[in-house]
Amino acid sequence: MDQLLAMIAWAALLLIMALLTIDVVLRYAFNSPLTWAFDLISLYLMACVFFFGLADTLRHNENVAVDILYGRLGGRAKSLCDVIIYIAATVFFGLMFYVTLVAAVESAAQGEVMAGLIPWPIWAGYLLAPIGTLPALVLSGVRLGVAIYELAAGPAVPHTAAPHEPPIL
Repeated sequence: MDQLLAMIAWAALLLIMALLTIDVVLRYAFNSPLTWAFDLISLYLMACVFFFGLADTLRHNENVAVDILYGRLGGRAKSLCDVIIYIAATVFFGLMFYVTLVAAVESAAQGEVMAGLIPWPIWAGYLLAPIGTLPALVLSGVRLGVAIYELAAGPAVPHTAAPHEPPIL
């Protein structure tokens, strides 16, 4: 699921670049910009790029990391760090999922639309956040379970995280 969302995020990024290029050309060459492009990009496409890339980034451990201490720790100490980090990640993604889902449902119930030439439904933009956050929540929960198992099992179980990369939120 995270790979599908990542491909959608890449497509949204390409669409942003294409729309901006077309808008600039139309604005400066023909004095006729795409009046709806900014709203589409800011409400839907940027949210899609960010939230739909979360789980894939987490899956590949491509997040920003400070690993000065982590790389020097032994197996059980790394497992303990992993447990702490993935507890924090799971709580964070769980809260993010809940808050953004509530915001989307409330926006849909109120029928909120963006003021402008095109009345874009705001709830649809809000809904992109919980859709993208849910796979990251599941993945961090699974990694938390693995880290707890590794911590409980002790040194006989090889550490699953990459040796030079700590798990990141």
